[in-house]
Amino acid sequence: MLRLRLSRIAPKLRTLATHTAAISAAIVAVVMAVDYILNIQILRDATGYTPMSTLAIVLLIAPPATFVMLLQTERVREAQSELAAEQSARAAAEAANAARARFLANISHELRTPLNGVIGYSELLLETAEAEDRAQDAQDLQRVVGSARRLLALLNDLLDLAKVDANKLTLSYADVCVRELIEEVVQLATPTAQANGSAITVTIDDALRTARTDPLRLTQCLLNLVSNAAKFTLNGSIAVEARSENNAGVEWLAISVRDTGLGIAHERQPLLFEPFMQAQALESSADMSGAGLGLALTRELARLMGGDVTFISAPRQGSTFTLRIPLHGEANSNAAASPSVSNAA
Repeated sequence: MLRLRLSRIAPKLRTLATHTAAISAAIVAVVMAVDYILNIQILRDATGYTPMSTLAIVLLIAPPATFVMLLQTERVREAQSELAAEQSARAAAEAANAARARFLANISHELRTPLNGVIGYSELLLETAEAEDRAQDAQDLQRVVGSARRLLALLNDLLDLAKVDANKLTLSYADVCVRELIEEVVQLATPTAQANGSAITVTIDDALRTARTDPLRLTQCLLNLVSNAAKFTLNGSIAVEARSENNAGVEWLAISVRDTGLGIAHERQPLLFEPFMQAQALESSADMSGAGLGLALTRELARLMGGDVTFISAPRQGSTFTLRIPLHGEANSNAAASPSVSNAA
């Protein structure tokens, strides 16, 4: 390692030494000429002419001063080069992100239209098959409709992420009945939980009635959290709890989703909210399908609403995800986000 570093530094040192010698020689020549002109031509007989003393002084001062000056100049040049390279890389990354966002938005729009057509025609065929009592055809068509809807949900998530990245996703605030919204989400996730032998319970603070937020985005966030818990919990329980919190004068809507599943492996927790990363536990026979966009999108939407998502989890001890957003969203659009992610020991 030391030999490698020396091999990289040696050419620079040789260049600095060469430049130092050349510049020092030029300085010596100029100083000696000026000294000669002053003492012999201009101030003749005024002072003693001591060229060797002048030469010794110049040789003692010029080379080290020149070397230090060149070294500082080289450092400044390298710093400027690194800054230019960093700025170029940042610009390239921003351009790549913008291109990715445009691609995702365009491809999502292009795919959603025919996919909605597939769903519509499949549902018509399903109704016909059920009316004609063709059980096998109806079962096959149900699989088609279910797969198409999962694909449509994935495309919608991709489009939302692209909008968030491009700062084009806007919120539509409205007064929301918290209890009705939570019960609707739980109703949607219940079939998955029952298929895995689990039950969902709901506890809502009696004082918590309405919230001022985007109902569509809040539903989207909460549905992702409850659906994940239902999917990764086998023969267990899922508890959804809603309450209001007051922190630094800001009222928060806090909704926790606690499950008794296998939990999240420690090595996966730092990347849990990254796109295309799944909250996969140590081992499970549960359905692990999905693109891993739900948690990433949930965190982005929560932060867009002025809040955040935190979690506590440990292997074989279950997980608790808590969504916090301002209870009065428009009034607290600049509120600080809720505490950062914490992990159970």
